[in-house]
Amino acid sequence: MVNIKVNEERLIKIVQDIVKIKSHYLIPQGETMVGNYLKELVKPYGFDVEMEEIKDGRKNIYITLKGEVPDGYC
Repeated sequence: MVNIKVNEERLIKIVQDIVKIKSHYLIPQGETMVGNYLKELVKPYGFDVEMEEIKDGRKNIYITLKGEVPDGYC
């Protein structure tokens, strides 16, 4: 098991920021605004981010971190 230290203040700030975004699916571009927030949040850490429009301004976001897994899959 990996021990990961969490900056609780930063985590709370991120959750607060996301909750403040009016992201209800009936609000135009609402979900996209959350995706854009997450994209900008993780890009500096080397994550690859793809956003795919699935329906009239509604997008899925895919965030991946490349790594190496020897002898199999994770």
